[in-house]
Amino acid sequence: MLITGATGCGKNFLASALGHQACSQGNKVLYFNTQKLLIKTKMSRLDGSFLKFFDKLAKANLLILDDFGLSHLDKKQQMDLMEIKLLLHPTLHL
Repeated sequence: MLITGATGCGKNFLASALGHQACSQGNKVLYFNTQKLLIKTKMSRLDGSFLKFFDKLAKANLLILDDFGLSHLDKKQQMDLMEIKLLLHPTLHL
């Protein structure tokens, strides 16, 4: 799901509410700022904890990415996001 709109219209509030509802139904939800997720992914590759971090992501039923699309993604960041997408939804094609 992609939530778009003008600044201050409640996108983050709506995403948080959807995450809260998913949690209340017993789902595991992770909420990340997109740039911080990509930095964490890069750092986990450097320190060798990549598989452990991706295992954590794989256990989520819902991954909410805040501020997606605010900055340009380099090729490595694009590949990391695609890998995360495939990890969570291997049969979903974009």
